[in-house]
This record gives sequence, C-alpha cells and structure tokens, in this order.
Amino acid sequence: MELELHENVQKNEYLQTSASISKISKALSQVQGEIENPANSAVNPFYKSKYAPLPDVLNIARPILAKYGLAVIQNPYSEDGKLFITTRVVHESGEWIETKPLQMKLEKDTPQGVGSAITYGRRYALSAVLGLASEEDDDGNINEPDKHGKGKKEDKSKKNAELEKAIADIGKLATRLADNGIDKKVIGETIKSVFIDGKGKPSANYNAIKDVETANKVLEALNKIGG
Repeated sequence: MELELHENVQKNEYLQTSASISKISKALSQVQGEIENPANSAVNPFYKSKYAPLPDVLNIARPILAKYGLAVIQNPYSEDGKLFITTRVVHESGEWIETKPLQMKLEKDTPQGVGSAITYGRRYALSAVLGLASEEDDDGNINEPDKHGKGKKEDKSKKNAELEKAIADIGKLATRLADNGIDKKVIGETIKSVFIDGKGKPSANYNAIKDVETANKVLEALNKIGG
C-alpha cells in the first residue's frame, strides 16, 4: 500500500519518521534504559509456550513512555483478507517514528478471529518497537528429532513445568518470609543478589526468571534469610 508523503516525512524500506528525530530518539533511549520485560504470565495452548498479554505490556510501557513525553498509536486495518497494523511512536515535540505495517493472514474471518489477530499483532508490534521480549524465545528447533527420532518438545515442556513450579515456590516463600516479619526490601535485595535480567541488571522480578537453575538459586538464598 503506497502512502502519500509530505515534505516533512522521511521514508525508508522499514520506517517512516518525521524530518527530525533527535528528541524522540533520546526519549526512546531513556525508555529502553528503564523499562523491563513483562512477565510471561499467559500460556499459548497450541505451542505450550508462555507470553505476556497485551494489557501487561501496556501497563508496563505506558507510565514510562509518558514519563519521557511519548505515546503509541496503533492502527489496524484490513485489505484482501489480510490484517495490517501500523505502530507509531509520537513525542511531545511533534516528532514521530512509524513502523512498516505488520501483515498477518486471518485464520478466521469472524469478529472473534479478527479481534484475536489484532490483539496479537498489537502486542507483537509494540514489543518490537520498544525492544521488549513479551514471549518465550523459540529457536525453531523445538520439533526437530534427536538421534533417536524423538522430538525436543517433550523435554522443553518438562523444563517449562519445572520452571513454573520453581517460580511459584519463590512466590510462596517470599510471602511466608514477609508474613514472618522479614522486610520486603530485604527479600527483594536477596532476589536481586542472584537474578540478573536480560538487560544485565539485578532484578527482583522473579517472574522474569528464564531458567530453573537461577530459580533454584533464588530459593536457596531466600531460605538462608529465613533461617
């Protein structure tokens, strides 16, 4: 779909921007230095993978975007049985950046099917433009057979179940410690002493832990302060 462009618009293959983006670039760099990945709290029943729902992504993003004078506008539209979603980040200065429309084929041409596709597309595009990871990484090899002819999906599902249990145990233990009078700041600092997030920063957001080994180390550290 060809767009009519005005003189104050710059265009390349993947992005459109206002003529100047110096202010919005600075604001976005500040956002990315502060924002954290949302917890993957929902499960995709088809692929047995976890992801962060759109409301969770928005709840994390909106306050930090507003702090730096930014807002996001997403516009869904359809053409020839395909769904398109444009995502534009705007700055209070008037500068803006807009991504190339995300294109998706509609699996079900029903109100529910269209609504689900829009929600998925908005989450996917918003996460991409803000540099967020809002779903588990799949390296594409989940169904490749091993030398015995067995797939890897079963092993990954088992690891996911172990991780979910460990994270749930962390939550229960943290609650019990707080109920027993342990300062919540001490609990948070204990978790941060073990868990380093995807940006290389200590984090108390144990729901963002990606591996069982780290989760178990957090449990061990929390058990130590519990006596």
